[in-house]
Amino acid sequence: MLMPGIALLSQARHDATMVMGYWSDEGFKDPILRFKPDSVQLVYEQIALENQFASCNVSDKDGNLLFYFNGCSVANARHEIMENGTGFNPGKAAINACRKIGDTYLSFYQSSIILPADDKDSLFFLLHLTKDYFIKDSFIVFGIPRYSIIDMKANHGRGRVILKNQVYHPDTVMSSDGMTAVRHANNRDWWIINQGQRGTNKFYRTLFSGGELMSMGSQVIDQPWYDPGVSGFSADGSRYFRYSNYYSGVSVMEFDRETGLFSRERYLPMTQEGLFAFGGSFSPNGKFVYISNGPYLMQIDADADVLTADTIAVWDGTAADWGQPAYFGAMQVGPDCRIYMATGYCVPFMHVIMEPDKAGKACDVRQHFFRLDVPVCYVPHFPNYRLGTPYPYCDPDIKVVTSTQQYIPEEPDADPFRLYPNPAYDRCMVTSSRLMHRIAIQDMTGQTVIDENIFPGRIWEADISTLPVGVYMVRVTYGNHQIDTKKLIKIP
Repeated sequence: MLMPGIALLSQARHDATMVMGYWSDEGFKDPILRFKPDSVQLVYEQIALENQFASCNVSDKDGNLLFYFNGCSVANARHEIMENGTGFNPGKAAINACRKIGDTYLSFYQSSIILPADDKDSLFFLLHLTKDYFIKDSFIVFGIPRYSIIDMKANHGRGRVILKNQVYHPDTVMSSDGMTAVRHANNRDWWIINQGQRGTNKFYRTLFSGGELMSMGSQVIDQPWYDPGVSGFSADGSRYFRYSNYYSGVSVMEFDRETGLFSRERYLPMTQEGLFAFGGSFSPNGKFVYISNGPYLMQIDADADVLTADTIAVWDGTAADWGQPAYFGAMQVGPDCRIYMATGYCVPFMHVIMEPDKAGKACDVRQHFFRLDVPVCYVPHFPNYRLGTPYPYCDPDIKVVTSTQQYIPEEPDADPFRLYPNPAYDRCMVTSSRLMHRIAIQDMTGQTVIDENIFPGRIWEADISTLPVGVYMVRVTYGNHQIDTKKLIKIP
């Protein structure tokens, strides 16, 4: 019998990693969220690519990162540029943006997505929209739908791009954003949904089946859109939303996974309050649509015949040191059933909706839940890889988030933290049942020789090999500013 949390986290975990780094420059380490069987871990690594709005990534079925893409290049889990992994999205935008290895493509939300082509974590189809533009009566932006194929068995698991920049709708231009996908009713194939060019009300349907992309025509709906936007399916694939910033508003529709057709469109006009800060997501149970609208976070009841938006959170004034606001931006449901949200303005914070299946403010919005070392702009967009499998969309039993204060119970402990080995020669370790925020080591004169603000956590390791032999005091500061100390003996 599978225990809670094990079923989800043993299969189809292609969405178990979120690579979010903004800089790839030497000296900067960028944040990566890893969803583990019992926790969500925030780690920092030196990544190979800058990641903004054109970015996506995928993990293997066990949740190990395979590769990530930023519109210009592909890098593997070792943070190496993959063989044949540059030169994507040829055109004006790439000439201006992809000038050196690591640069990011200047596109819009959801302009790339990754789908597995087999059940062996071997072949993956990378779908990406090449942004292009022309000037007629006004500046017109459109997208060219392309695909590339990546073989992850090549180069001893380092991967190789074996086909690149193929156009799968040769005579069609589309919106350069808002692409998403959902399993066909046969639970084997995929529907890929693209919106038509801005100013139209057409959806294009592509069927991914047997390693081929087949155009299945288009469908005209009532409401056109004029602006960049985001879209997504409910976990069961029965509903779809489209949200465009500026003035195009929100549409919610039913979707038939057999035919690939939409029905029962309901539209809610909405004026965008933040230029780049917008996003959207269904709740895990599919009842609610969450909409980021600059300084406002809204919840829409997708069951309603007439859509209305309930404001469940208002920006609390938090901003980056350079003044950009931590508004509400792009969002994605995690494998733990929470919704993780970037800010839209590339500032070092992330918000989290803790209970998104609950109505109103009971959904528990935590602003700047993560305070990051570096900025992030975007969270990757994932389809529901587990739809049609025995495994649930997400597991709400994952209640532990490491490196944060929330959802970690404080455990009573007469010994507040452990320090070992002690005496120590070159390294020492501090562990605690409580969340530590800062650790300092002082010599017996009171001079601080090591002082580190750590991201709240329970484990810390220090290199003390260069410290003179002697006696030191280790000071641990917790989130409530309480301080505990212990004596450390440094030996030769």
